[in-house]
Amino acid sequence: MSAHGYGQLVTILSTMFIPSVAVAKWGAEGYGYWVTLSALAQFFLMADFGAATALSNQLCLKTARTAEEAWILVRNVLRDFILKALSTVVIIVAISLFVWSYYAHERAPEQAMQLAVVFVSLAISAALQPLIGIYCAVWRFIGKNAAGIFVSNTVRSIELMGIVGCALMGRGILTAAVTALALRFIAASVAIIHTPRLLLRGSVARKTGRSKKRNKNANVELVSVKQAGHGFMLISLSQQLALHAPVLLISAILGPTSAAVFAACRTISRLPVQPLTVVLASLNPEFTDLVASRQLAQLAKIVRRVLVAAIAVSLMVGVAAVFYANVLERVWLAGKLNLDLSVLIALCIAASFYIGGQVLNQTLTAANRTRNQSRQFIVVTTLMIVLMLPLLIFTNQMLWVAVLLLISESLMAVLLIRRYSIFLSSQYIT
Repeated sequence: MSAHGYGQLVTILSTMFIPSVAVAKWGAEGYGYWVTLSALAQFFLMADFGAATALSNQLCLKTARTAEEAWILVRNVLRDFILKALSTVVIIVAISLFVWSYYAHERAPEQAMQLAVVFVSLAISAALQPLIGIYCAVWRFIGKNAAGIFVSNTVRSIELMGIVGCALMGRGILTAAVTALALRFIAASVAIIHTPRLLLRGSVARKTGRSKKRNKNANVELVSVKQAGHGFMLISLSQQLALHAPVLLISAILGPTSAAVFAACRTISRLPVQPLTVVLASLNPEFTDLVASRQLAQLAKIVRRVLVAAIAVSLMVGVAAVFYANVLERVWLAGKLNLDLSVLIALCIAASFYIGGQVLNQTLTAANRTRNQSRQFIVVTTLMIVLMLPLLIFTNQMLWVAVLLLISESLMAVLLIRRYSIFLSSQYIT
């Protein structure tokens, strides 16, 4: 739990410090541009098509795998990633040209070019993340999963300090984005260099390349990794769309300042999510044991208590945020950004549904019953985005975005309740 707790601590610090410092130093509009370009860049976290996540599982599925066999598979995944990186760079450059042309209509050409460079820096930084994921997969293979998680979160914390440090020193979003890219590039380079040394000695690593049989088996496994990765990518894509599409649409239609307001409201509404994630991660082994031993009554009792506590905490945080919104504006946002109370209320209620759904989802995950809700999540997310665009265009009110998020989260909660009820009533667990 300590490794997961460290990661959630970094996430909490990131979600709290970056908005506060960014709004104070860059202003509402500057923070809005940062939020918008960051949201667009986050889609490149899937530059490996989910291969890093699939590799982590694939390495551990074969219990008799040797270090040499593991290195051959990891090397093939790295080579495949490098080949894909060429097309990723082309896509990033193409989108950066669109970003430049889009902002050139409302800002000076030099400023539009700076925003395009900010996007390129953030996008390349995101595209390098799978290399760190592959490195963490190797740590998991050698039986030190906590060490890999610690390394990944340490990289995130250093990047957080770099971004916040740039803002505190009076630097703009361009300097912060380039700093984040430089730090991510150094981390990814160290990960690539250390990966073979972590698995085996360099002399052995060179010899393993001579084994045609091992290479053939690794190529077959590479196909399995890529196929499994596509499934992870689809789920990740739906999650990224749900998280970042509202910000992108609001920024494009209502402007970066409105996007900053929405992002700040969403950050406040989701404050209980990170602590809950730590709790659920610690409970997951117990959930799995109860499922394996078919103690469904005991499982339901624990889930019910966690569910009530999580929703209660979420609602209390939401009520406190609404009543003390003026304090948050003055202290957290330095008086430079006004929260929209109607949006905040809708997002806080939506967060309560989301948190309740996460408790049920974690329970179903422990029983390997996630396939159906993943499909449902994709359908609901897509429908939400399709409805969001015309509502924003015709009403120019971001409240409708918050309402749609509330509807989608409540619908997902209902679907998860149904799946959870079917699971509890089933006589056999597969």
